[in-house]
Amino acid sequence: MHDRHSIRFPNAPQYVPIARRAVVEFARECGLSEGACDDLTSAVGEALANAVEHGFRDRTYFAIRCWREEGSLCVEVEDDGRGFDPDARLEPEANATRGYGITIMRALVDEVMFKRNGRVVRLRKFIEEEAGAASEELAG
Repeated sequence: MHDRHSIRFPNAPQYVPIARRAVVEFARECGLSEGACDDLTSAVGEALANAVEHGFRDRTYFAIRCWREEGSLCVEVEDDGRGFDPDARLEPEANATRGYGITIMRALVDEVMFKRNGRVVRLRKFIEEEAGAASEELAG
């Protein structure tokens, strides 16, 4: 099993499914349960969709980085766009048909962080077996 996985793709919609599959394979290797893997995959899909839509410029790329860290799996999605202020509007406007990506990501993973003016999204999902073992050690 690899401890880290990193790959860069041309910033175009046809590369999003390939990037998502790479994350799924890494997550399964790390022991993430199917349900947790589904949640992470959906959250990563939102981050990738945002990277492709908002980070696109001619001849640009997006990157994914995955690694295992302290009982969790971390995934970063980075694009070459202008970025945004992630604190400016965390919730979509009432009756909006778009703009729920950050809300969806926060609902599906344990932690969402933004770096580099919103150009990097870090998603963290706890690995249940390790989280459960740590709780048992504290209780015992």
